[in-house]
Amino acid sequence: MLFVANLRSSDVTLVDVASATVIGRWETPGNPHEFAYDGDRIFWSNYRSRQISTLWRAGGGPAVTQPAGGPRAHGLAVDGAGVLWWTTADGYLRSSGGAAIRVGATPHAVAIDAATGRAYVAEAGDGAIAVVDLETERVRDRAPAGALAESIALDASGTRVVVAAADAGRVTLFAAESLEERWRVALTGRPVRVVIAGERVLVSLALSGELAVLNLADGALIARVAVGRLPDGIATDGSGRYAFVATAGDGAVTIVEVARGTVVGALPAGEGPSGLLWRPR
Repeated sequence: MLFVANLRSSDVTLVDVASATVIGRWETPGNPHEFAYDGDRIFWSNYRSRQISTLWRAGGGPAVTQPAGGPRAHGLAVDGAGVLWWTTADGYLRSSGGAAIRVGATPHAVAIDAATGRAYVAEAGDGAIAVVDLETERVRDRAPAGALAESIALDASGTRVVVAAADAGRVTLFAAESLEERWRVALTGRPVRVVIAGERVLVSLALSGELAVLNLADGALIARVAVGRLPDGIATDGSGRYAFVATAGDGAVTIVEVARGTVVGALPAGEGPSGLLWRPR
């Protein structure tokens, strides 16, 4: 199953991947953008309405909302204790437990290492990556990541973190512990989203309408796959074999077989699909 945040139509749709049909829909307070999941609840940020929505048990019942505490809620992630964290454009990392940690300008995406209790924040306004200790509620480290660093992904081992900087046109991999830069790759086409799928890094290139596939170890470019107009959010299935790419300009989701670098299908979406979340049935 694939949850789709439709930014322009202000709804979230649930798509059955096997049949390519919409099987659920939830109206939102305004412009849903990013997802998080804690094993029981699905969360999404409502970019224009200062609210966070929660859907219980992956599709049962209505969604409920809570105040986001600041403007333009964006990235979300859940820590090891089940606490939801999200960024707001006024420069804060906030939590469902009431914390508000000052970070850099216009923070966008966030990734959390549950084992260490650290959050990695893409600070779009400062072109940087920040590491936040969630226990002490302090920024412990920061490194430059490129202009409009807006998307971030942490690998399964918690040792490597990747940042896509849209205005800089680059993707950078850092050592998670030290923020030492390990590789940097220039990508034309405006890299706006990044996810890690096994030993591959997947990047949405909004202006060129492509999905870039990089090697996680060294950043080598493996493929650039044409996926449609204005690709944005990315999700992968449980095996990492398939990637789902929201094409905001087409109002659809493109399915890519990662190893072959080929488009193998498409799914319906609402207007301006953005964030995606894949869950098994």
